Amino acid sequence: MNPETKEVYYLRMDSHRMTHESFSHQAPDGTLRAWDVTEGNAIVRDGRETEMFSLVEQEVTREKIDSLYGNLDWEYAKTTLLSRPLLCAPFQGELLLIDGWHRLSRACLEGIPELPMYLLTEEEAEHIQWLCLPPQLAK
Repeated sequence: MNPETKEVYYLRMDSHRMTHESFSHQAPDGTLRAWDVTEGNAIVRDGRETEMFSLVEQEVTREKIDSLYGNLDWEYAKTTLLSRPLLCAPFQGELLLIDGWHRLSRACLEGIPELPMYLLTEEEAEHIQWLCLPPQLAK
């Protein structure tokens, strides 16, 4: 914790997380966050229904994907299974895609307007977030 600003920084390192898939995101303010994708996918196997993720409503284009996920392997994306739901979390009033960037990319390439997704609750997303570094530490 920074005593001057009372901001909380954290890094949760459980031994099992070291072998889990992770997704990191740097917010416009420079804060770096990371979520445990493996844990998120385990949570949504609780029997909940999928929702539909609209590529049209989210204004998904190849250019937008490239700007958000710069080193995406577009050739691999063409081989992914579109029936596997995306994993999203609420984040600052929007949806944050935590797992499924290649599937989203394939749907974009093929003009598919919607994909199934699981949406974590805010509490679930907070539970699987294991990193939060402010801009001055995220460099």
